[in-house]
Amino acid sequence: RVRSSAASDVYKRQEDYLAEGYSFTLEDGNYVPANTAAVAEIDREGVVYRFAELAAALEAAQSGDTIRLIADYTGSISIAKEGVTLDLNGNDIITTGSVSLSITAGNVTVTNSAEEESVIRNSAYIAVYVDNTDAPVTITNIRIDLSSSADSINPVIGIYAHIAEIAVD
Repeated sequence: RVRSSAASDVYKRQEDYLAEGYSFTLEDGNYVPANTAAVAEIDREGVVYRFAELAAALEAAQSGDTIRLIADYTGSISIAKEGVTLDLNGNDIITTGSVSLSITAGNVTVTNSAEEESVIRNSAYIAVYVDNTDAPVTITNIRIDLSSSADSINPVIGIYAHIAEIAVD
């Protein structure tokens, strides 16, 4: 039970604070949402924030944060905040659209901390696009797969940099 902020001694059920289909569970003395199909998380000073949408994690990220994927991601990703790390964590980014990963901020790192391989896969145009960064972008321990579809008329590009410095390892 969670005590309400009202002056009375009224208690509300935990479920009153959650969207339909979600529930709380007790972990290490703290109530945390359960049944959450999270795709990413940010660990900030020992507090782990989980996100069902990668866009929400990217929006919440602050300089110095690491956004860790906890599931494969299908779609395009755009990083526009300085000093953020995206850790694929053994997961893949799969895109059939024009750009898999767009980076428009400096001091960004894209890495894989897991033993399992992480792949950025694009079959249409550009896997990683880096544009107008004031500071370097680092990409480490990631495989880029450019499996072009048979009906694609465009060449598939692994990394495209425009007014940017990139370190690839």
